[in-house]
Amino acid sequence: MTDRGQGNGPGAVVSGCPDLVGSNPSSSGLRLQLRLASRTIEQAENGSGQLLIRNVGKKHFRMDTGQPLVASVVVKGTRTVVGQLSGGVAGEGYMLDLRPGGSATVGVLFGVTPCFNSATVALPPGRYGVRVVLGDEDRRAPGPRILSPEASIQVTAAS
Repeated sequence: MTDRGQGNGPGAVVSGCPDLVGSNPSSSGLRLQLRLASRTIEQAENGSGQLLIRNVGKKHFRMDTGQPLVASVVVKGTRTVVGQLSGGVAGEGYMLDLRPGGSATVGVLFGVTPCFNSATVALPPGRYGVRVVLGDEDRRAPGPRILSPEASIQVTAAS
């Protein structure tokens, strides 16, 4: 856990979630784009989107990612996780199987439950990033863990 100070807004929390770990998509011959269903989310809501995956490399790419993928809310421009989806996810298996030039889309869910010990149930309003780690759903399986580029999200006060 990294001390990130205390107060209100992005970057001013003590995170209880580990920082995201993953390689650049180009190192696996992939191009990733995270598209959120909305650029704004209320504090009490969960968000969704899609991860577009394109094989721009010369090798066949296969990975059992499962679906939907669960993304994390981060301090903008970092790998520092400050928000997460709480509760269970009813997912299913999904074999990502991309030949060179192939592409696929996988659903993504995320939430704004804070990672820090707080009496609040959601992140403070502000601008954050959303990132997803693409990896085998069996975390013990060998293979890359690939970090998506960041998509921007505005968290607003619950109405």
